[in-house]
Amino acid sequence: PMIVMPVIAGPAMTVQAAHDCMAQDIDPLLLILYKGHEQQMVNNLHWLEIKYDSRLRVVRHEFPSLAATWNFGLEECWRGGCSEALVVNNDVRLHSCTFGLLSAVRHMMDGMLVSGVNTGKDFYKVDWTKHGPELLASAAQGTLTPGGPDFSCFVMSRECHERYRFDEKLTPAYLDDLDIHRRMMLAGDGRRIFGVPVPYDHIDGGSGTLKNLSPADRVRLEEQIERGSRTYYRRKWQGDANQEMTNVPFGPPVTDGRATKTPDLQREVWEGGRALAG
Repeated sequence: PMIVMPVIAGPAMTVQAAHDCMAQDIDPLLLILYKGHEQQMVNNLHWLEIKYDSRLRVVRHEFPSLAATWNFGLEECWRGGCSEALVVNNDVRLHSCTFGLLSAVRHMMDGMLVSGVNTGKDFYKVDWTKHGPELLASAAQGTLTPGGPDFSCFVMSRECHERYRFDEKLTPAYLDDLDIHRRMMLAGDGRRIFGVPVPYDHIDGGSGTLKNLSPADRVRLEEQIERGSRTYYRRKWQGDANQEMTNVPFGPPVTDGRATKTPDLQREVWEGGRALAG
């Protein structure tokens, strides 16, 4: 099994997240994709490569978007013979059973993309030797109620990625997760993308990359996101995130009253509403 971790900033939290990845019960390989030139980060990644030897690989890249980085990392996993992969941010903490639980739930519920629902920084206080089997039992019995996906920690199948690649035109980042979730729901695979509570923490509520940038770099990145990802998303779906007005990428706005906003589509999926393909 393989884990993909894109990295831009935050050398200390990257080391912490890498240690958690390497401590997974299923003995994975870790692929870190680093975009940047910060010397402390370079030093930390070099140290991790030495410590974990052949189990950890660092690739320096200049991909224009997070979506392109995800696509590259996942393709490396498929070339290595994997049928699924765990993708994580570098601003997360994981329990040793996190990957295994997500993988097992995905298989039991015929999922294509199954993400962790953040259980918070106190996840280690929960007895997961008891709660983990309970989670799997409810998944096997069909009584587990899934939630919407969260893309800071998710397992994706090769089948899913070959059918639904991340849109690399969402540069430099953001909304790539909402876009693929929406496309999967509209194509009829909404029940195969969901989130379940597993032991992990998205540190300080997420946005670790932005928080670890200098104020000037943060402003620059946020301006790039507005000009790039957000503008492109509005053109693609005829509206902002969760205010979409078309069921077809770059298509005309829907005027027949049919639900098109992403939260409405999510609700229809789990309530067994109208067919979604448009």
